Amino acid sequence: MAYRKKYYDFGCTAKICSFRDEEEYQIESLRLVVEGRDRFQVMEKRNQLNGNVLAKVKLISDVNLPEVTNSIETCHRCKAQLIGGTPEGLILHHKFKRHNKVLRRTSMSTAWPAWVHRMYDVNFLKLAIFTELREWNQELKESQCSNEATEFSFWVITMLPIRDQTRLEMLRLESAVQRLRMILNILRKRTAITCSGCSALVANRKDVFSMSKSGTMAAYVNPGGVVHETLTLYKVKGLTYVGRSTTEHSWFPGYAWTICQCAECHQHMGWKFKATKDDLTPKLFWGLTRSSLMPSEPDAHEGGDNDIESHFHRPSL
Repeated sequence: MAYRKKYYDFGCTAKICSFRDEEEYQIESLRLVVEGRDRFQVMEKRNQLNGNVLAKVKLISDVNLPEVTNSIETCHRCKAQLIGGTPEGLILHHKFKRHNKVLRRTSMSTAWPAWVHRMYDVNFLKLAIFTELREWNQELKESQCSNEATEFSFWVITMLPIRDQTRLEMLRLESAVQRLRMILNILRKRTAITCSGCSALVANRKDVFSMSKSGTMAAYVNPGGVVHETLTLYKVKGLTYVGRSTTEHSWFPGYAWTICQCAECHQHMGWKFKATKDDLTPKLFWGLTRSSLMPSEPDAHEGGDNDIESHFHRPSL
């Protein structure tokens, strides 16, 4: 069996955006709000006598694989369409169809079928992922997405309600193409949203919408300084509610919130938000924490995420 690197051998440098000293029950603590910057791999580490750990790290950057079509002699028209991308004026469906057509035409000059080209073409993968994301959020615009493959893949990861283990596996990959393929497989196969504690069905991807400019998933901080990555949904099922609703410290002005938990395992799921003013839309929605959710295949909620290697099988492109 091949050696698999441990998760804690990988990390991320961070920019400190804000911090606060706290003391509770005579225990001093420091709360930080940080922004991730560069990934790194721990090469060696040693413990000091005072308990601190010193480590030698190597910054990780993606290996930029050459385009499959770079070594292919194609007509000037096809090459211009592949290099220049697709015009902004085209509707997404037409962009996807056009790029797919160009790849099929290009594959005729090679020994590889068209599906191989689609598996490794960055522009095709980005268009395919964006198409799937539009199923989650109809208001998503291409201008919100980065043109650079690595940044785009990281941005998509922050939008998905996936387990930390899966997220770490994605972040440690050193190829944007491989990361995009993994993301596309998850988006296409796992359209149900389930409880991470018991795998009970909570919602479907069509129930997701955006209440934030940053997208369907956004980070919110409660008065205690705890950050909750929260997915907003129009409709949910299988939840029960705890306590009375209140507008105090509401993340959404004009909305009262109520704590909700899973009806099966009683895990904390998030909050129900109900409008207190007639001019607010929507009148009712839910904000569920990323840690409480897990994407799943429809009608197959037992067992949680499959082994991570299953995401690298040949995708049905």
